Amino acid sequence: MIRVTHVHPDSIGGEIGLLEGSELLAVNDRPLDDFLDWELLTADDRFDLLVRQPTGEEILFDIERPDDAIPMGVTLAPPHIRRCANRCDFCFVDGAQGHPADHRVPFVAAVPVGPCHRSRGPAPPAA
Repeated sequence: MIRVTHVHPDSIGGEIGLLEGSELLAVNDRPLDDFLDWELLTADDRFDLLVRQPTGEEILFDIERPDDAIPMGVTLAPPHIRRCANRCDFCFVDGAQGHPADHRVPFVAAVPVGPCHRSRGPAPPAA
């Protein structure tokens, strides 16, 4: 779930009736965990968006953009940083200066990571 902090009035989000405080729950039946999910899943020119309005009402919107470059016009709450619990000697995430130890940092900042950057178990066997 992602919370909307601002809706630009002359935007798709404003047009469909998103409100500040709306919770973006899912796109095409896929739950939204963070802004990366939002960016990836709303990149198409057509998608279904499940929203919980501040009133508690859940609404499923069928979004169709004439041009996929047109933004939705919403500002999202700042992301919650998830820290990696693995203590791998070879991990580049913990060693990347200035970057939080978040398993999604590599997708945002192009930081290389080791093979266990997402797992909670042992690293996969070497090929």
